[in-house]
Amino acid sequence: MCNNSSVQNRPRMITTSWDDGHPLDIRLAELLATFGIKGTFYVPISYNEHKILDRGQLRYLRQLGMEIGSHTVTHPILTKLNKERVSIELVESKKKIEDILGEGVQAFCYPGGKFNNRIRSKVIEAGYILGRTTLGFRIDSDFDPFLMPVSFQFYPHNRLTLITHMLKEGNMRGLRNWKEYHHYDTDIFLLTKCLLDSVINNQGILHIWGHSWEIEEYGLWDLLKEIFSCISDQRNVLYYTNTDVIKTVKKIKNAY
Repeated sequence: MCNNSSVQNRPRMITTSWDDGHPLDIRLAELLATFGIKGTFYVPISYNEHKILDRGQLRYLRQLGMEIGSHTVTHPILTKLNKERVSIELVESKKKIEDILGEGVQAFCYPGGKFNNRIRSKVIEAGYILGRTTLGFRIDSDFDPFLMPVSFQFYPHNRLTLITHMLKEGNMRGLRNWKEYHHYDTDIFLLTKCLLDSVINNQGILHIWGHSWEIEEYGLWDLLKEIFSCISDQRNVLYYTNTDVIKTVKKIKNAY
């Protein structure tokens, strides 16, 4: 356990991340920018399920202060691929986005939230500094950067779905947190307030993730505005991209 001074010096951070590169990410990014919140947008190079952001839109996201991360070339489940194909998905997607943006890409997100030790090692080998998962109900800063957890998905899941998902992922830590601190609550706004209070009072990271196309499909834009209003303009809170969070966590760990 860290000493008291190190705990006191841990910053409070809020980050968001959004997957699959749907064109509605533009609306989402503009909303984030309005509230002074950062987002990391994980974009595949091609995707059969829907259209994806074009080159100009990716550059516009960067102009808004958002981060662009890799979500592979074709959005496959990496754990089902051989090592050669995995390397292509990881390396080529990184290179393509870097060519578009003219800058390095450091963040990666596992398609479908699926990973194992082999895939984790390949992410490191490809030159990323983080691998974001879907391991939920976490606000702590004590985690493997290549298994970066999240706090919750912005999506109206029911209780059974959440429990099933956490059991499949082996996310017992998240399941315990959800039971102990949130009493299996599924209300997105109440969860946000509870997690925000925990971050402000105890330090840590509030990390909201989701998909812009689901916000549209379920009519959640007004709720999202309420949540962004709730978490914005908080004193002594840093609004960071995923990569900024990882760099800050590493810096703190190296200091103690």
